[in-house]
Amino acid sequence: MGGIFTLSRILCYCFLIFSMASCTSLPKDMKWEDTKVVMKNLDKLQTGDIIVKNKIWSEPISWVGHSAVMVNDSDIGDYPKIGVNYYQVDAYSWLNEEREVIVLRYNNFDENFKNKFIENSKKYSDRQYRPSINKNGDKSFYCSKYVWFIYKKTAEDLGYKLDIDSDSGLAVLPYDFLNSKELYQVVIE
Repeated sequence: MGGIFTLSRILCYCFLIFSMASCTSLPKDMKWEDTKVVMKNLDKLQTGDIIVKNKIWSEPISWVGHSAVMVNDSDIGDYPKIGVNYYQVDAYSWLNEEREVIVLRYNNFDENFKNKFIENSKKYSDRQYRPSINKNGDKSFYCSKYVWFIYKKTAEDLGYKLDIDSDSGLAVLPYDFLNSKELYQVVIE
């Protein structure tokens, strides 16, 4: 029993170190926006928009960043942290903190994709929060895995492949969305 506990601790520390070192630089064509600016312009947000929050170095839990997705034109779907499974909240409340964000939009988000996306976002909102170094599977989610999975599953249901994880790695982290060729930044200001 002690060996398993120690191994899981080591894996968690390795994941944390990997997360801190990964994706620390912002693509040169993107810029962070203050949440207050986005809150004043909520009418520019659309279903399917991915919101990535910046890292806060004084808060270790934020070192991997955070992401969530607009599940309709006014609400965000999120798997926020251990002990809190999926929740849906209005965008104003979710953004109401001192952070910077980047809003991303899928290049091919049309009405057909939107309808299937909404269906899948509801279908997979009852899973448990569980961090994992493997992004595959639909039994549990963490913030960026949920976003990635909903996009992947929606494309599959429509008959094509889509991977918005820019490095197509084993795990998907919030900052992995920033370099995706399938997404572009929505400038809010």
